[in-house]
Amino acid sequence: MLDTARETLSLSQRRQFESFGAKINKFGVNFAVCDTANEVVLLCEGGKFKSNPEQLIKLSRQALGRLSKKSCSDETSMPVWRFGDTNLVLAVVLKSARVSNKDGEV
Repeated sequence: MLDTARETLSLSQRRQFESFGAKINKFGVNFAVCDTANEVVLLCEGGKFKSNPEQLIKLSRQALGRLSKKSCSDETSMPVWRFGDTNLVLAVVLKSARVSNKDGEV
């Protein structure tokens, strides 16, 4: 999903995440997207509470670190990590699809 060469979202990716965030907000929860440059690039708040961007960045780094330790590059599953006891944060690391050439090399 994330263009790791640019470390940011394309316009179409941002629109898709904004649309998803709006759907999530209907449940009264917040939705955030952090990029690989450790910035919150999208924050959709549901209105019941405010998210702390610094906390979101810290947790996104932890999720990325857990992914690096846990999975190999060919793994297709996306683990969801839970952070916090009261202010619950669910985190998922989205990886770009692997692209292969005509000869099947990656």
